[in-house]
Amino acid sequence: MAIRRITLSPRLAATASLVVGGGNIVDVGTDHAYLPAHLILTKKIPSAIAADIRKSPLLNARDTAIRYKLEKKIDLRLSDGLKEIEPDEVTEIVFAGMGGTLIAEKLRECPWVKNEKYHLFVWC
Repeated sequence: MAIRRITLSPRLAATASLVVGGGNIVDVGTDHAYLPAHLILTKKIPSAIAADIRKSPLLNARDTAIRYKLEKKIDLRLSDGLKEIEPDEVTEIVFAGMGGTLIAEKLRECPWVKNEKYHLFVWC
């Protein structure tokens, strides 16, 4: 039987506590997809997009999704920031563990994030 609990780092636990929930999130720079998996397993969100610019972190994320049987709930995307994310796919956007300058650059590249309907979490 798969383990149904994820112990988050203090940074990710703090980020998880800020997620409003109820809708879908995108975790930009997901690495292992621990945050999306935790939020789904705790029923805070129904599904998530785990996005990263590199393939190797997405392979880690895939392993997490498989381990926790969340393959149908975590959509893996090879994406530079939010470039491969459509505005209507998410209600919350998480940038965790990136530098502030990089996050600001990624936000400038994506004009739809200015819509007030999105909850945006930045944790540098």
